[in-house]
Amino acid sequence: MNKRFLLLFMIIFCSGCSVKYEMNIDSMNKLDEKINFYAESSSDRDKIGEFDQFIPIDYHADDYSVFEKRLKGTKYYDFSRLNDNSNMRFSYSYDIDNVKDDFFAHRCFEYVTFKKNSVGNKKDSEIILSTSKKFLCFEYYDNLENVDVSIYSKYKLKDTNADEVDHHKYIWHFNRNNGNDKFIYLLLDATDRDLSFWESLFEGNSFTIFASAVVILVFSGIVFMLLKKKGQWRNKI
Repeated sequence: MNKRFLLLFMIIFCSGCSVKYEMNIDSMNKLDEKINFYAESSSDRDKIGEFDQFIPIDYHADDYSVFEKRLKGTKYYDFSRLNDNSNMRFSYSYDIDNVKDDFFAHRCFEYVTFKKNSVGNKKDSEIILSTSKKFLCFEYYDNLENVDVSIYSKYKLKDTNADEVDHHKYIWHFNRNNGNDKFIYLLLDATDRDLSFWESLFEGNSFTIFASAVVILVFSGIVFMLLKKKGQWRNKI
């Protein structure tokens, strides 16, 4: 079976279809992926309402039976759609080592590289995401007009070719005018994350969490005693 069949099946009905791809890199070993298809007409909504396929996460899947029903031993995307059928979403949480086989990414790029890289004596100190040059989906799907790719991560940025950088979000806008020359490149510092105080507290090791909790309790106790003494002094006056 043509390995691009399923994505073709999903978007061929769209009139000027738009797709938004989102990835959240929340730790060194876990990635959350979401792919949203948006209806542009009442006909699109009807098709979304009728959609009943199952999408495996592995792009090597080439037996049509894996798309007709959930087969034992095959991992699938979670599927949801809005009640008015204006949107359908596929989502999955990956281990970082399995992203290289991602079904959706390989529909539109010849190759996708996602790996942890060691620098000097620091093991797995960088996260690198890169793709081949040229967005292939526009060649195969005449009705596809725009694809927005958003990657969110609190790891510190080292380098990227993103069209937009919005704090921790990196965005690429693909369309028919730029698709032939566009690719994705993102380099993150896996040793440094931009976390708030509370995020740092709860992501620390057990000793750090315990020590921080003790400090907070002691500080709270001191403040309480000072306020109590202040109230007693006022009562005496």
